[in-house]
Amino acid sequence: MVLSGTPGDLLPPDEHLSLIEEAEGSLPEIDPLTAELSFLSDAIADLNTDRPPEFTDGRPTLEGLPIDPSSLVAAAVPAYLIAGEADRFMPRAAIEAVAERLEGPDYAIVSGAGHSPNFERPERFNRLVGDFLDENSSF
Repeated sequence: MVLSGTPGDLLPPDEHLSLIEEAEGSLPEIDPLTAELSFLSDAIADLNTDRPPEFTDGRPTLEGLPIDPSSLVAAAVPAYLIAGEADRFMPRAAIEAVAERLEGPDYAIVSGAGHSPNFERPERFNRLVGDFLDENSSF
């Protein structure tokens, strides 16, 4: 399981919001997008006009899913967590809280990235995910 920029509903919403608020003002100001990526990001945003205005609007759907950190731990599901160094939705403390709930999987903080390291730093993101899959593949 790879979680990138999301708690995967493994943090209670109030704890997640608290960690976001605590990180405000301490994250670096970066602009990870080239002109080309900025254009593509805007085009993608234009396609997603029906998205909720805030992440909390999607919580009822997520809260309906039977996700239990202890079940994932008991099932020995390999996990890897990724976030950008300037991710305002999943600051380092939130990634660390999810890692603690999952009893210590590895995680990476991608420098020069915000909320979407897969988009903002694709080479680094792909290498991290590829290495994780190589280490956890049973093939």
